[in-house]
Amino acid sequence: MIIEDDTGEMTSGDAIYIPSNKKQGIKNTGDMALEYLTANSPVFSKDYEDSLWPADSCAC
Repeated sequence: MIIEDDTGEMTSGDAIYIPSNKKQGIKNTGDMALEYLTANSPVFSKDYEDSLWPADSCAC
């Protein structure tokens, strides 16, 4: 997990708070599928979500 210039390894069951407006990212470094749950407040608008995850670029 990366938040701004801070990096750390997460394991199953970990929870992390990410302050708003911080650059962040997550990368799976293991050999199993990464599953994670995210919640945010305030709620993302539909237009904002579509800009982050366009439906036509889904590799589902």
